[in-house]
Amino acid sequence: QPIYIRVENENGCYSVVVITLIVYDSPQTVEPDDLILCDELATNTAVFDLTLVEPQLMQLITNPEDFSIAYYETEANAQAGTFPIANPTAYVNLTNPQTIWVVVTDLENACRSIESFQIMLNELPELTYPVELHLCDVNNPGDMMEAFNLELATPLITGGNTSIVVTYHQTQAEAESGINPLESPYTNVLGNPQPVWIRAVDTTTGCVVAGTDPSG
Repeated sequence: QPIYIRVENENGCYSVVVITLIVYDSPQTVEPDDLILCDELATNTAVFDLTLVEPQLMQLITNPEDFSIAYYETEANAQAGTFPIANPTAYVNLTNPQTIWVVVTDLENACRSIESFQIMLNELPELTYPVELHLCDVNNPGDMMEAFNLELATPLITGGNTSIVVTYHQTQAEAESGINPLESPYTNVLGNPQPVWIRAVDTTTGCVVAGTDPSG
């Protein structure tokens, strides 16, 4: 929009100049979802890759290479553009939860957009183990093999918390990956006693614990 300015002195002489007002578009960003990790080490801290929010943040922008992205620990720093987070791909949280501010700047016109999201840690499922299951060798005496109802250990392991789902596995690797869960009743085909590996998933948070339950 043009704006005309008239400048006149005491003698009535004047000049007219024009200035043009231009409004540029700010980056059309989307507020990203929070980043959530499980507190694997029970330290209330973890290493976050803040850049994982960028696909959602920039989903409405067709030429992301024309924009810069910076992350900040405070809104004041984000507004001022001071003290950006130096390594956003490996950031250790200061509090739990913690708000992170992200600034997207158009490299052509310097217009900015500011969004925020939280980084947070969820606790691992609280379990009680090891638990031992015992049977007498009554089926084909002498082979030391019996069919165990593994589900009997579940309420003991979870403490009755029904939001924790427990599966049982022959190896640690299978428990950690969640593959090949054992069907119950399960016969101890790998020895007596035989360790059985537990995978416990908190269905509320998605956090997982994999450990051993020496049943046999």
